[in-house]
Amino acid sequence: MTYHENITLRGFAEAQANYDAGKYSPTTGKRSDRTVAHCRKGIWPAPVYEALCANGQIRRMSFWSRAGKPLDFATGRTMCATVIDSAGRELTSPIVLGCVHLGDETFNDPHFETAPVKVKPKRITAATIKLVLARVLDGDQSAVVEARQLLAA
Repeated sequence: MTYHENITLRGFAEAQANYDAGKYSPTTGKRSDRTVAHCRKGIWPAPVYEALCANGQIRRMSFWSRAGKPLDFATGRTMCATVIDSAGRELTSPIVLGCVHLGDETFNDPHFETAPVKVKPKRITAATIKLVLARVLDGDQSAVVEARQLLAA
């Protein structure tokens, strides 16, 4: 594990302590050598994944994707889904929409593109109306809400 990978996994304070103790070096080690060779095979400048989270946050992360191959949307989506703040806490929030920016082009994440689903309206039968009416007459408040929904449909 390199110094930079240690920072992202464990937080800066622990990484700095390990670096000071001589456990990790930012320039040596097999993993860092492979990482440099790995980077040369990727798209440059790196694509940026932009995600709209359920809590309203917009997160942007650059990620590695192999040159000459389709964009790796899953990697960018995963990086944006889990973010570690400066205190080492994991901030998770489901992603609602996502896209990748590469230069002047924008590509929508196919994971979020779904064909519109046609929903058949729920059939209201006489038996359903009788059951809901009986529950309303018994004083069930949830049945009142259900009756309003049936009338609105």
